[in-house]
Amino acid sequence: MAGRVDCRTDEVCTIDPWNAHDHDDAVGVEDLASGGWRLDVHIADVSHYVAEGGPLDKQALKRSFTTYLPWTAVTMLPQGLAADLCSLLDGKDRLALSCRMEISGDGHILSYRFFESAVRVRRFLSYEQAQELADKGDPALVRLKACAESLLRRRRQENLLEFDMPEPRVVFDDKGEPVDARPGVRLASHRWIEESMLAANRCCARLLDEKGLPGLYRVHEPPEQESLWTISAWAVALGLPRWNPSRRADGVEETNVRPQAQEWLARILGSGEIPAGLQGKTIRSMKKARYSPDCRGHFALGWLHYAHYTSPIRRYPDLWTHRVIKEHLRNGQVPGRWSAAVRRLATHVSGREDAVVKAERSGIKCCSAWILRERLGEEFSAEITGVEAIGMFVQLKDPWAEGMIHVRRMSDDFYMHDEERMELRGRSNGKVFRIGDVVRVRLAQADPVQGWVDFEPVIEGREGLPSVPVRAAASARRAQIPGSRGPEVRGPGRKGRGRRQ
Repeated sequence: MAGRVDCRTDEVCTIDPWNAHDHDDAVGVEDLASGGWRLDVHIADVSHYVAEGGPLDKQALKRSFTTYLPWTAVTMLPQGLAADLCSLLDGKDRLALSCRMEISGDGHILSYRFFESAVRVRRFLSYEQAQELADKGDPALVRLKACAESLLRRRRQENLLEFDMPEPRVVFDDKGEPVDARPGVRLASHRWIEESMLAANRCCARLLDEKGLPGLYRVHEPPEQESLWTISAWAVALGLPRWNPSRRADGVEETNVRPQAQEWLARILGSGEIPAGLQGKTIRSMKKARYSPDCRGHFALGWLHYAHYTSPIRRYPDLWTHRVIKEHLRNGQVPGRWSAAVRRLATHVSGREDAVVKAERSGIKCCSAWILRERLGEEFSAEITGVEAIGMFVQLKDPWAEGMIHVRRMSDDFYMHDEERMELRGRSNGKVFRIGDVVRVRLAQADPVQGWVDFEPVIEGREGLPSVPVRAAASARRAQIPGSRGPEVRGPGRKGRGRRQ
């Protein structure tokens, strides 16, 4: 307890998936006499147990992230730490690194401070339980809801880019085999925790930048002009406003904050007329978020300052940031060698993140193919999520699965690809297939080992082509939605709160 603030008598709760593997954050909200709220975000003090350069640290750095597969989680840290000693468990005294913020009624962060603390979680809630209690008027959760909604309103006023793309969850039977997959349900309570974590991460980045500390920022660069014009063509095809930048300077390029582009993208995304497939295409046309030692802004959030600090049990960048902040709080400075080390670290963890995301997506696709493997020849309704010269990408909702219709299987005509209008058009019959259209398809192939699912169109009055593998489709496959866990999943749950922001 030496040097720590004792928060063990505060009303603190965790809100996570019911089957979450680790619990690295807890929140507490109190009303301020002047209006607004005091928001406390307590994060597990993993760096207290994982010494820099030790065996635990080396292995954590090698993995860099916990990998969430539908049936298990490959944790960054050993179970004794990840699921027990570091987790903020119900009724247990735990060490934390806390961020205390004062939030105004209109969602402004008026002040913040970081401190080492000890906490004891009073209530251990799932998202479903928190939602139910808040709906019944639970005072603590009503305060959390009001504070989070205020933060969200402020972010929307600042042109937040909101993508509505539900993540799938896999259901397993008693034998451990996947039997169903469906889109996850997102509750308002997910937002309450997400907004709290985003606010704390923003304050973390401000501290790093203001004090000149060698932290890892989460950087999202703005899209290139060419990408903006491409997205504009898609928007016009849907009857939405085109990208029309004025001649004045479009923000400060070196900070990755471009107000005109953000305002336009926020408007078309908020129109409610962008199908999920086009949202995914828009995401892929933008640059990927990455880790950097330089504070260069986060375009999608519209913030100059953003870093990751809230998940040190499952993300190494957060663990590093904890070390930097604690060293600053204790000594007012950090070791000089960290400034050089952080640049190498940024490159390493960004690369590891790419590998982890690919593994998680592959796990979901393999489970979907397993579920469909004995349903060859069955017909389904599918939404077109992508249109390319090689064919169409489609998505089933029951069960959830992504697959492809190769143009070779579209045997009723020769189809030409119009990239600007995002469509395939029949040369003779004039039939048009666009992103967002719902079509009838027949399952032609399901390969659980490769995670391949292929379909053929249901042509009225005709039988489809034989169900033979189309190997050319493999190189064009794209994983569009990362995997996640929900209440029916047997494996450990992930946080589900904008994890890849």
